[in-house]
Amino acid sequence: NGKIVGNRGKPSPCAGTRGTTVTVEDLFYNVPLRRKALKSPSEEYQRIVEVVSRYAVNNPSCGMVCRRLDPGPWGGSSDLCSPRGGTTSTVIGLLFGHSVSQHLLEVSWDFLEDSQLGFRAHGFVSDANYVSKKSTFILFINGRLVDCAPLKRGLEAAYEAVLPRGAHPFLFISLQVQPHRLDVNVHPTKSEVHFLNEACVIAKLCESVAARLVGQNAARAYVVPTLGSFGSPLTDTHQDQELPAPPTNALPTPFAPSSSSSSGAKPPADPAKPTGESRNPLPYKVVRVDEQRGSMEKYLSSSVPNSDKLVDH
Repeated sequence: NGKIVGNRGKPSPCAGTRGTTVTVEDLFYNVPLRRKALKSPSEEYQRIVEVVSRYAVNNPSCGMVCRRLDPGPWGGSSDLCSPRGGTTSTVIGLLFGHSVSQHLLEVSWDFLEDSQLGFRAHGFVSDANYVSKKSTFILFINGRLVDCAPLKRGLEAAYEAVLPRGAHPFLFISLQVQPHRLDVNVHPTKSEVHFLNEACVIAKLCESVAARLVGQNAARAYVVPTLGSFGSPLTDTHQDQELPAPPTNALPTPFAPSSSSSSGAKPPADPAKPTGESRNPLPYKVVRVDEQRGSMEKYLSSSVPNSDKLVDH
């Protein structure tokens, strides 16, 4: 009923960290239909972690921690922790991987005073050397996490000239638009928005990103692993070791003899070959490839009868 339990109904101080704590529990406990629409607790929790991580990228000055309060083995452990007072690139590296932070390009636009565009934006996008199978698009408009399908398609189209097929970039854009230019009544959950002169704003953003990628396409970085003698990649400890040179009469793979044959050990017997002393192949396995091993001319007479010995009858 909302009353305080304990200490005679009066609030009392308790230990706690400074900041804001948001606790989510018993969602839709009195709405059975909405509760049935929820997925498994693990999937819902991963969605919460994804949303909190995106807000941590947009607010690097605030430290954010997300932990599960279940009594199970994973309860109480932090699945997300961003430092306080960090930079945007640092938070991206902590939450999305160090490989992303190594290939980031900072972009910014300032057309807030423009009568047609009226926006200001800042963000980080991946360069031409970053390749991912999954597209990551983070868009904040006036500090709120939203989605804009035309802007996402336009930015990904700018990467088609520098990324291979099937690869996707990392995109983070924080957009500030004048409130009277926004239309938030597009989606029932308010997750999508439209704004005035949307085509012009998207074209300006995509042109700037494409211009930054033009210079990046001149130099590309590739990771070429070094293969060992059995096709396994060498670690850093093996890079200084010198590999043995192959013999001059080595056969091409996969018919090259193994290392055990050179040390004196007998190679495994071929089941297709006879095991006796004679190594001649069986007749039904012989294939005629040249005239030395038999040809059709062998069974024909090579001598032509003399014409003067022919007698007319």
